[in-house]
Amino acid sequence: MKYELPKVAKLENGRRIAIGDIHGCFQTFKALITTINPTKTDQIFILGDIIDKGKHSKEVVDVIMDFQTVGYSFYVVRGNHEQAFLSAYQCGFEFFVTYLDENQTDDFLEDLEKYLTFFSELPYCLDLGDWLVCHTPFLINEQSLYRGMKGLFPKINFELKDLPTKKQVTGHIVETLEVIQQSIAQKNQVILLDSGCVYKENEGLGYLSAFDLDNYELITQENID
Repeated sequence: MKYELPKVAKLENGRRIAIGDIHGCFQTFKALITTINPTKTDQIFILGDIIDKGKHSKEVVDVIMDFQTVGYSFYVVRGNHEQAFLSAYQCGFEFFVTYLDENQTDDFLEDLEKYLTFFSELPYCLDLGDWLVCHTPFLINEQSLYRGMKGLFPKINFELKDLPTKKQVTGHIVETLEVIQQSIAQKNQVILLDSGCVYKENEGLGYLSAFDLDNYELITQENID
């Protein structure tokens, strides 16, 4: 299956802000959005894994959909947890219900078709021209199945002839705030933005991070869920 990356042009006078893995941390996400205070000329790029592990996955999805409904440019790319949701559904309803229960997400059953549609329509990656926005990095030689996009989504034929020239902002790979800050200061080609929001018991983790793609500003919110 050949996959052509959707292209997203920058809006005039707007910010472009990426947000790392939320994992159901609704109160933390809401607080971060309050700090960012987005306008309708901003573009918010959410890097996947918005569900599971935390206790309020449905609320996270609902607030994103609410922003989209009233005309805000909120984009979500597909993470492995959104893919797992869809895959579990394809394994039969009994299996799916067990999967939801194990992930504290059985409230998705209240309006299941809406959420299945939402997850199934998520793009795998977005091409902003100067940046690729995706859940995990595209690796030059794809040496790691766990960490590379082609490893997470092996059935998708990503064609990226200009990959070496692209900057990437991704989630999935958990890093401490210190490591993320260093990568931004060094303007690394790949900025990893998952600061382990759901792992607040671990030293250096427990933050939800946002990154302004144009001025290299890092905005963080400590887990308050």
